[in-house]
Amino acid sequence: MSELQLSKTEHKKLLAYSKECLEEFKQEGQEDLWYGIQFDHKGRMFDLNIYDGNFFGTEGTIGCTAYECIPYTDEGTDNWTTDKSKSLHMWEEQV
Repeated sequence: MSELQLSKTEHKKLLAYSKECLEEFKQEGQEDLWYGIQFDHKGRMFDLNIYDGNFFGTEGTIGCTAYECIPYTDEGTDNWTTDKSKSLHMWEEQV
């Protein structure tokens, strides 16, 4: 897997959005949740995966990884799919 390349602005916006999502994640109590964001109508789309490290081998932590989404058409409907070939580990914090 290669590293997802982000501009400084994209990184900053994803970081801020991930911290907003973190509060919801803590309230939900799931092992992981996915959040999608597109900064402008024709811009890049991203998925953030926020996960409880207890379920993924890093006990006592919560982490966040960013992925880029790629457009595709399924039965005439435009949609996005997560490209897991590139990712960027955004952060990890102790809980």
